[in-house]
Amino acid sequence: MTDDRIRTIETDGSRDESARAARGQRRLILALTSFGMLAAFGLLLSFSERNEPAAGPTPVTMPSTTTLPLLAGGTTIASLGTTLVEAGLPICENATRLAVAGFFEATARGDASEADGYFATDDFEEYTEIPYRTDDEAHRRDTLLEYLQTRGVEGSRLYLVSQQYHGGTGDRLANFGAVALNETDATIWGTGTVNCQSGKIVALYLGAPMPPTSGAEARSLNLTLESGPKCIYQGPDALTSGSITISFDNPMKASAWVHFVRLDEGRSIEEFAEWWDTLLGGGLPSWTSLVWRFEEVEPRTTITEQLDIYGGLYGMVCGTVSPDRGYYAAGLTVKE
Repeated sequence: MTDDRIRTIETDGSRDESARAARGQRRLILALTSFGMLAAFGLLLSFSERNEPAAGPTPVTMPSTTTLPLLAGGTTIASLGTTLVEAGLPICENATRLAVAGFFEATARGDASEADGYFATDDFEEYTEIPYRTDDEAHRRDTLLEYLQTRGVEGSRLYLVSQQYHGGTGDRLANFGAVALNETDATIWGTGTVNCQSGKIVALYLGAPMPPTSGAEARSLNLTLESGPKCIYQGPDALTSGSITISFDNPMKASAWVHFVRLDEGRSIEEFAEWWDTLLGGGLPSWTSLVWRFEEVEPRTTITEQLDIYGGLYGMVCGTVSPDRGYYAAGLTVKE
């Protein structure tokens, strides 16, 4: 924003003491001139306050004229004219949320060029989309636009459901999580990193699509190991007993592990969280039993499985193989 600068010109009265009448006229003219300038300045200030944004991060809105995409089932996505980034958010969070929302909005419309523009160039790391863009190809920036164009022509779409800001270790890079639906209403869990200074996505990892479940209750659980490191959970905090789909994303460059356990009766989720926050490794507590685990998940790999669970309390944790460290993700309450 450029500040309008107003220069005030001061006029000295005549130094001729004998010309009192002339000096009085000049004083009157100067007073009238000053009053006029003050009035003009007041109008300019009032106009500026009405039209200039307030100090600090500026709310960012998507164009209200954008055609809202439809899910495969015909459901309209939430209005794109609502504020996506609120005033008062830290600059890094502002930049992250804007980049994520912008990319998914572009892919929802099939606009490959705009979607490609949300990605960094010099510090680009990867765009992985399981199972279509993986391995070495996922790290090539020069083929990303062509890939996005191809998926757009084929009718592939990504509709953002929610995004989570996970922060970072400095003021340059920030991590995020995202949940999206594709053109068949399958759920896709994603994670990535944004360069806060450029506002561009450095890395994006999209897991394998999970087909929609029958019934209203969401029964998909997703765990992701992110830089920090930390274990991120996306899914419900309470369910009824029955079948669930659980997945683990390891977008890191090293192997990882994941555990889904059931707590013994009388134990609490808070105890389980405290165990890992204090210990950061050393094995599971004796008052838990393993339900689902993978001891070594290869880098940039997603694993998915269906399980049957019954009433009780459950805990989720994932971590690095070397060094062997575990990080609490979340708890789950299951009712019969």
